[in-house]
Amino acid sequence: MRGLVLLFLFVSSFPAFAAPTGDPNATSFQQYNPDIDKYTFAKSYIASLDYYGRLTRRLAAEKPVADKFAVDVKVVQTMIDDRTLDNTELRVAKNYLLKYATARNMLIRKVAYDTAVAYEQNIQLSSKERRLWQAYLQFKKTGRPKELDEAGFKDQLERLAQDRKGAGMAVLDAVVMFKKVLLSAKDCANEDCHVLALTQVEREKLAGKLDDFAPDNRAWGAKAGQGTFEAAIASVREVLEDELFLSRK
Repeated sequence: MRGLVLLFLFVSSFPAFAAPTGDPNATSFQQYNPDIDKYTFAKSYIASLDYYGRLTRRLAAEKPVADKFAVDVKVVQTMIDDRTLDNTELRVAKNYLLKYATARNMLIRKVAYDTAVAYEQNIQLSSKERRLWQAYLQFKKTGRPKELDEAGFKDQLERLAQDRKGAGMAVLDAVVMFKKVLLSAKDCANEDCHVLALTQVEREKLAGKLDDFAPDNRAWGAKAGQGTFEAAIASVREVLEDELFLSRK
């Protein structure tokens, strides 16, 4: 419930895109994406991806077990505990972004909002799955509720897995906008530009943070077949590490 309240407050503080004041000759891209707090936001955003990645790695590791769900109660309890951990870590991920609800850069607000919503979707899905595993644990122990047969249980798990794909795509959609945040409003009239509002040193520090929690994910650019976390990291790496993108002097 507390997570829903925080999300409501975040949404309530997110204003409509009224045209900001400033240079009358600036393009819309420059008005909505001024070079304010971009490095600070990038650090927070990447830190939030670390916690989102913990969820995706945990789900991937569990999949062989979850597919063979007719297991002993200890394994079922582990699934319940893991879904609790999901919610704890996703709330941490969301909290990295809540402080940007009133950012002066409007695109930062939008990215923070959309990513927080995607994380909240994952929280709700983990909560639903935890309740499902709890019901199944009760079923394994007592045979009740009788209507929860194993075939129906597996169908519900599969539906939740499909819903998670949608929530993951929402994270990726926000990453696309995050990449645009990093572009320099000073040097770029629109998003079809390759000059960043980051120095080379800042880029290297941010890439180092990716190395800390995703050292095996060195690809550049999202590709078919990647998981949502892997695609997100690859998209961010491309901007930070590809020399096509120029650094701020």
